Amino acid sequence: FTINKAPSVTVVTFEAGPYIYRGTPFTATAVVTGVGGLNEAVAVVYSGDCTNVTGANGCTAAATYAGGPNHTGSSDSKSITINQRPITVTADAKTKYKGDPDPALTYQITNGSLVNGDSFTGALTRVADEEVGSYAILRGTLTAGNNYSLTYIGANLTIIYNFTGFFRPIDNLGIINIVKAGSSVPIKFSLNGYQGMAIFTATFPASANMVCNGTAPTDYVDEVATPGSSGLSYDPTTDQYNYVWKTEESWGSTCRRLAVKLSDGKTHYADFKFNK
Repeated sequence: FTINKAPSVTVVTFEAGPYIYRGTPFTATAVVTGVGGLNEAVAVVYSGDCTNVTGANGCTAAATYAGGPNHTGSSDSKSITINQRPITVTADAKTKYKGDPDPALTYQITNGSLVNGDSFTGALTRVADEEVGSYAILRGTLTAGNNYSLTYIGANLTIIYNFTGFFRPIDNLGIINIVKAGSSVPIKFSLNGYQGMAIFTATFPASANMVCNGTAPTDYVDEVATPGSSGLSYDPTTDQYNYVWKTEESWGSTCRRLAVKLSDGKTHYADFKFNK
């Protein structure tokens, strides 16, 4: 009588998922089994791309057992889909003075990571404008390549005035200036790098939070001045803004805080005290 070969079974098994790009190939193993104690490894051959993100079932592992003295041959193959690696990039908020060049637009990885020496290419951009204000920083051409699913979180570039300070007789915050009550006080300040009339509001209030010689102010005054009106003017010769504040004698022996609030949202202060 004739004893025929027994069938064999070859099984390919990929390593456990998830199958998300990691910068190194995904691998599989193959084993052939059969009656009579057949149980041995079989070489795996790969096709497609088993490292990078491809289409559906883009990585295939196949194994073939050619057969032996007592077993017929068999084969198997399995395929997986490698998905993009998620990564989140957050832009850094930036500030610059009006008239200055833009700072470098930078960003940070805030979730996920690059692998295998990968790097970003391209650059962030921003909404174009040079007036004082806030402008969105955009993703632009920034990419980490097809292997990554990039989530971008934006920020703003804020353009402000380069406020260089007040000039005598009113100095900057931290210096208590002495002013005669009932006099006309010249208020002078400069916005370096910006020639011409700025669009802003200057307020001249008493501050309830400012203490002068241990005494908080009891009076409150609020004057609003805008360029071209209310006496606020720009002198191109000195590159200074000028305003004359007419004080009252009744304010004698009280303290005041001068506040100039620019249209960039910044407020600059100077403290002073009235003498009768």
